[in-house]
Amino acid sequence: MVAAILGVGLIVAAVGGSMALLHAVVGAVCGFVSLWLVRNVYRSLRGREGLGLGDVKLLGAGGAWVGAEGLAMVVTIAAGSALVTLALIKLARPGFDLGGRIAFGPFLAWGIWLVWLIGRT
Repeated sequence: MVAAILGVGLIVAAVGGSMALLHAVVGAVCGFVSLWLVRNVYRSLRGREGLGLGDVKLLGAGGAWVGAEGLAMVVTIAAGSALVTLALIKLARPGFDLGGRIAFGPFLAWGIWLVWLIGRT
């Protein structure tokens, strides 16, 4: 599924010309590499996984849609919305364990869509 998101993003960019395609490729590479580095540094420091490889691939695919300059806003929106969601869950269910695994992909998808949508208007 992530490969399809990447592929369609690159095709859409290619229709816009070679500069748009270059912009999309750089965004995809920057998105993948940046989160891959965060994932590996976290694992080295903490001795456990903090991000899944799916999250890394999703940000790479999203980079094809929003470009390298949109990635910081994507991650900011994703992290902020995840924190707000978890705070609301914790308020509603005080016994909720914040130390467990929480899917970050939906928050990344939300951030990618929102940054792409804002960039289109």
